[in-house]
Amino acid sequence: MPPTIYGGLSHVYPMSFVTLTDALKRGTPSSTRTRHLRSDALRGCTNCAFLERMIEDERLARRQACCNSTKAHRRHLDMGSTLYELGKSLQIVTDKLHTIEAFVEAATDKAIIEPAVPNVIRID
Repeated sequence: MPPTIYGGLSHVYPMSFVTLTDALKRGTPSSTRTRHLRSDALRGCTNCAFLERMIEDERLARRQACCNSTKAHRRHLDMGSTLYELGKSLQIVTDKLHTIEAFVEAATDKAIIEPAVPNVIRID
């Protein structure tokens, strides 16, 4: 019995019961069944193909998760920058409001201390 090294040339594929080297040594297939067996031998065992698909799906899922994480990180940074700019604008508006309140208070105090005298010129 030949040694069964998985993935090697002497690996016996369970679907066709033929090694890869035996399948390659054959000439042109004489029937559909032989052609089918040969294609199975070249394709590899179903378990190997299934595991490779699972690994590829897992790689794609990781890649998608990484992309989603990067997008979320960028959005987080954009939101932080926007909040920072809003905070700066709010501080500027608050400072201007305090300045206006101080002017209004000073004008009110001056109006109370010095009553308004109409500047009327009387011509008799």
